Amino acid sequence: MVIKMKKEGVLFGIQDKEGNVIQNLFIEITDFSKTNIQHKDIVFEMYKMVEEGFPDNEVELLSIFDLERLEGKFALPEPAIFPIELFYDKDARFNKRLFKEVVLKIKQGEKDYLPDFSLGVIARGMDFFNQEDFINQLWQVLNTDHIILVAPRRFGKTSLLYQLLDYPREDFLPLLIDLEGISDGQSFTAEVIMGYRRWIMRAFDHKTEQEINNEKQTFKESIKDSWERVWLEFYSGLKEKILFLFDEFSGMLENLIKNKTEAHKFLSVLKETLSIPNQTRFILTGSILIHRLIDEIEYEDKDGFYSLFKKEQLLPLSDNDGYELTQILLSRIGIKPEEGFVKKIGHLVGAPIPYFIQLFVFEIEKGIIRENKHLTVEGIEQVYQERLLGIESKTYFRHYYERLMSYRVSEFYQPFPGIKAIFEELTRGQRNESEIKGIFKESCPVAPADDFDKLMAYLEDEFYIKKAEGNYMFTSNLIRDWWLRHSRYLG
Repeated sequence: MVIKMKKEGVLFGIQDKEGNVIQNLFIEITDFSKTNIQHKDIVFEMYKMVEEGFPDNEVELLSIFDLERLEGKFALPEPAIFPIELFYDKDARFNKRLFKEVVLKIKQGEKDYLPDFSLGVIARGMDFFNQEDFINQLWQVLNTDHIILVAPRRFGKTSLLYQLLDYPREDFLPLLIDLEGISDGQSFTAEVIMGYRRWIMRAFDHKTEQEINNEKQTFKESIKDSWERVWLEFYSGLKEKILFLFDEFSGMLENLIKNKTEAHKFLSVLKETLSIPNQTRFILTGSILIHRLIDEIEYEDKDGFYSLFKKEQLLPLSDNDGYELTQILLSRIGIKPEEGFVKKIGHLVGAPIPYFIQLFVFEIEKGIIRENKHLTVEGIEQVYQERLLGIESKTYFRHYYERLMSYRVSEFYQPFPGIKAIFEELTRGQRNESEIKGIFKESCPVAPADDFDKLMAYLEDEFYIKKAEGNYMFTSNLIRDWWLRHSRYLG
């Protein structure tokens, strides 16, 4: 096999005791013959780390100067190729942790080494990027408490649940149930118990999806008048250490609002469930809106309900991690992640939210790479203005304005007429609370006093608005600019 490679850089050939090459790692360095001293210092550190990663093998280092062919013993296997720019952090230092991860994956024989795009799908495995500290924190909390996991939409809550599902700890058996379409206790009980039978007990392994659905519907009908008893008996009889991952709990609460009697009954049964001492734990996801929905349901023992949970909030990535994710995704589409490119993307996006970083790089690929254009900093700005904020990306943001139109603050306002004015004010920059409250009072002069706090809590939940030191502002530059461009959707 001959590998055609018009690249410059260094090749780490990893050999067994007989001198056969078993792995190749190529670090691309543009104009390697004239490269800077820092590059060469990093190559030396890389060499030591590859040796440490393969202690039972020989590692040969070759300088490659624009060779089109790798022949002989270095022709197999095909090298894993990375630009050296990928391994600089945002402060232009060697990112040893990332390089060590790559070496480990090469050693394990994996076919992929870096996270990939997960737009529109759940990010699982290595594609779920760098929330290890938060995951460790969750497992620690689960030793003693149930959790309400909150974050705005598109933050990765569901993907996080799948990390807990795929890589369980503390002897838990995780069971993930999507509650978005559930609207009563009867359906909830059927969904959970049948999910338990399917995924924990493996009771339906040889049945078709249609057969499973038919059994679920039959079971659901059979518990119509007894779901509370059936649920409590099921829960009390659990022998395993189950971790219930209830995704879109806030979606179920929104459905329950239509029938407050049913909502009160469900919350009371769930509270009674959580008071039964055992090793089972619950994680409820949704948004900060969970508390507001329970307020709107007017559940009489909401404080007792909240006391059974610890609230954990999923935050944006750190600046360092956001920088690294941008580097990785640019490398994925064949662009050297030069410092100027990465920082420009970070400046335009604002808070490093993985979904928005992915969205931006994906549009760069469509607008630059697929059209065989040379990427520049100016080109990145053009993609942002013309594609990401343009009509072509409207579907990415459709949820936000459709969601906004369904808002109900008080019974007199649906949708709330002051939202447009508040959004337009905040797109101009941060504003203090008295300024925003003045807009609210002008738009809704007869609204109840606490409607302002409710409204701002909703906006914080769904639309990346935050309050810090008495001022309201957009967390995400991208969302701010999108509303600035498309405020007509609020009309």
